[in-house]
Amino acid sequence: MKSTKENLLIVSKSYQALLQKRAKQVNLTVAEWQLLRLIVEGYNTQQLLAENTNLDVSTLSRQLSRLDAKRLIKKEVIRTEEKIRSRPASSYSLNEAGQASLDKMDQKFEELNQQIFEHWTDEEDNLLKILLNRLATRLQQIN
Repeated sequence: MKSTKENLLIVSKSYQALLQKRAKQVNLTVAEWQLLRLIVEGYNTQQLLAENTNLDVSTLSRQLSRLDAKRLIKKEVIRTEEKIRSRPASSYSLNEAGQASLDKMDQKFEELNQQIFEHWTDEEDNLLKILLNRLATRLQQIN
């Protein structure tokens, strides 16, 4: 029998692979899907997105550029009072195609989770939720 730590790695890799497969079906990457979700949640500037994703600015810029090239987001220059900025800030929002892609991927995400957990009891689901929350909290503390 594999250890908890070994199974955690296996589960993580398998789940990521399943998500990537579904994202590819809607012409997204998992990272792009997550960015679309964050933009909808109000993290609509590079600074807010960088803080929330822990991505460096160049990586984030490339991902936003890909979303723009796919015509999934709108970029709007924000006029600010600050004269210190070397470049004007931009605000991002989803256009209709972006919202449609997000909705499709969210649906695929829900379908995947239903497939995975369809035979789980509410008690098992709650126990997993508690343990994963505990693990996530500890990982954030270490980070």
